[in-house]
Amino acid sequence: MEVIGLKGSALSRNSIRTLVDVWHLMRIHQLASAFIQEQHPQVGFAFDLTMKLCYSYFLSKYTALCHQVTGINSFFRANKNIGNAVSRLCFKISGDQLNRILNNLDQGKGIMLTAHWFTYIFDLQERVEYVWHRFPIFFSMATQLFEAGANAVKNLFVKEKTVEDPLTGLVLKHRFYRESPKSKLKLKSNLERTIENLRDHKSITHYIDFMLSECNEVDEKNWIRLIAAALYWLTYDRDQKALTPNKVYNYAKTQRFLDVLQAEEKRTINVSVPGGKRLWAALRDYIMDPYLRKLFINGLSTDNIVRYYLKNFDSDLFTYEKYLSQLELPGDIWNNRFKERILVNSLKERIKGIKSNSRIGARKIYLYLAREYMDEKVRDILFPVYLDASFFIRNESLDKLIENASQIKTAITTECGEVRSKKEILKAFSIMRHMLMK
Repeated sequence: MEVIGLKGSALSRNSIRTLVDVWHLMRIHQLASAFIQEQHPQVGFAFDLTMKLCYSYFLSKYTALCHQVTGINSFFRANKNIGNAVSRLCFKISGDQLNRILNNLDQGKGIMLTAHWFTYIFDLQERVEYVWHRFPIFFSMATQLFEAGANAVKNLFVKEKTVEDPLTGLVLKHRFYRESPKSKLKLKSNLERTIENLRDHKSITHYIDFMLSECNEVDEKNWIRLIAAALYWLTYDRDQKALTPNKVYNYAKTQRFLDVLQAEEKRTINVSVPGGKRLWAALRDYIMDPYLRKLFINGLSTDNIVRYYLKNFDSDLFTYEKYLSQLELPGDIWNNRFKERILVNSLKERIKGIKSNSRIGARKIYLYLAREYMDEKVRDILFPVYLDASFFIRNESLDKLIENASQIKTAITTECGEVRSKKEILKAFSIMRHMLMK
């Protein structure tokens, strides 16, 4: 890779080269993680959520008689698949077996992804383990939303100070649950807004299916950005002007979700990155997690163009990897620490706004390097979302990765070439792990 039009000292150029090498390694980490989950689902996010759900259900069998709640029997009947999952889930499970369990739990209705979206509403400024351990609450909510409707969900689950599940007995408390004049975070309002907006659609996949199946402007360059805009309106837009399929594109444009596409065409780095951490983290999961992606596909109509794009990506990731350029780095605190650790003074001076949150910083860095430094082959595989590997590679491990990035990248290139296949990704990941463990 040659330096194209990059001014500055050799030290600056070497520092930027290190950044690009680290980016390559983080791409390998993220893709390898997905492929390893396909081979060993027990190490993945979808398996973990299913285990949490089954464990809570198993315990609830012994406490359900204590809950005198209208509709509890119908809930048990509707979720007999959880009982089946309890008996079939084990640490030796195959990917196909987990897919079948997830499909049975989801019932083709979008229940699992709706529960996932509900949970993400509360995944901020609180321990991750605490929030996601309560995923079963939101699975119960998503099931009731589909079976009994929005009013039933509000009455059964949404309390004044907490979210409670009458089936499992789980309770979620959050310091930003209720509205506070000292905080802009209004999680209870966000939850209630989401439930109300799903009243007619009953699940998040049916909602996205409705919004994008009739949107004539959807294409392969913007479909993820349009989904992001629709999800933003669903939960986080407090103005709540009516959104219909024929208005999705203009809404996305007005809310600046399409700015990134225009920035790439104009080769500028002055861009807005709307949406928050939770939105982009959830959407990343729906597209990059091999199991949640299949649930997403199954929940969409066969004639929906989004389903076509997802199936393309699912069957041939490397041909359609460019789709991932539309995703944003969620912007976790670990992402931000990585940004501060790797950035060089030359970039801080060259890129206005780079010191803002890591989500905006990552997009601006990508646009700048794509314009000034990367050749086309590199530009089409290194995207902001890959830097989310910094959520897993932290502290001393991150320091070691940065210090040895060029050496590791050279070894991988020698053994694997451009790393554009599953076999090459897994081999490159093995090389990276081996060299970091020395």
